[in-house]
Amino acid sequence: MVFAVTLGLAGVVHAEPLAKEEGDFVAQEISAATVYAKCSGFEMVPNAGEAIGDRMGVGANVRSAAMAAYAQTIPGLQFNRAYLIPEVTRRANDVMRLLRQKEDDGTLCGLAPAYAKLGWIRAK
Repeated sequence: MVFAVTLGLAGVVHAEPLAKEEGDFVAQEISAATVYAKCSGFEMVPNAGEAIGDRMGVGANVRSAAMAAYAQTIPGLQFNRAYLIPEVTRRANDVMRLLRQKEDDGTLCGLAPAYAKLGWIRAK
C-alpha cells in the first residue's frame, strides 16, 4: 500500500534525477487525478497540488510538469509541451502503467481513501 500512496514554470530544465519528494508528488498527483476521473463520488480538493507541493518542497516547475505529463496520456487533451520535463514524464508514464493495471483488475477505486487522507481528493 505504501507504493500506492506514493503513486501540477515553463521552460525550466530539470537536468538531474527527481528527488524522492518530487517523484512521490508526481505519483500522488497523477494517481489522485486518475482516481477522481475514474471513480464516482469524489472530487479534487481545490489547490491541493499547490498546497501539497509546497508542503513536500516541490517546485512549481515539477508541479506543472506533472499535470502536463498526465495530460499527454489522455487522447485528444491539449497541453503545453513547454511544461514537460523528461524525468517527470517518465515517472508519470510508469505510474500510469500501474494505474491501468489497477483499473483492469478492479482495484483502482480502492486507492481513493488513501488519496483523500493525503488531501488530494474528497468525497462529494
